[in-house]
Amino acid sequence: MKKGLMIVNNKVEDIEALATRDLLIRSGLNITLATLESSKTITTSYGITMFVDRHINEISADDFDFLVLPGGSHVFDWIDKEVGLTAMINDFNSNNKLIAAICAAPLFLSKAGILTNSKFTAFPSVVEDIKGVYETNSKVVVLDNIITARSAGVVFDFAFEIIKKVLGNDKVKELKNSIVY
Repeated sequence: MKKGLMIVNNKVEDIEALATRDLLIRSGLNITLATLESSKTITTSYGITMFVDRHINEISADDFDFLVLPGGSHVFDWIDKEVGLTAMINDFNSNNKLIAAICAAPLFLSKAGILTNSKFTAFPSVVEDIKGVYETNSKVVVLDNIITARSAGVVFDFAFEIIKKVLGNDKVKELKNSIVY
């Protein structure tokens, strides 16, 4: 079973984290939630309290096949702090493992130098802070091992692209049928 790592912190965008996680699990993927917070109990942007599996210091990129970075205001709380996330992102990237970031989370990829001169999409208010080539009309941009998505409004498209990349298009069709999409 393919294993994915999702980074969630206080003020993570609910839909981007929870719906994406749900769709990935429904497709048969194993998803571990990790946090940068000191506590493994976090509260999402809209007040859901949830328990996270691991702290970022307890994991290794070697143990996972792909990385998912949901957006939300937590991105702004962590973007300028060095907590090992940038190194982890670069580790996934240097091993050509899938990295998927939505909404404001492409800022993490930009900080890691991954989006420089590459096509991407993100929440419109953060694109000026990202070094790369913004695809204005794209909901989701897939470029090699990097997936970026615009916002909570495109979570299904985002999750489907992750599943397609990890498990193939037949699994996406199967999931769409099972949820009557």
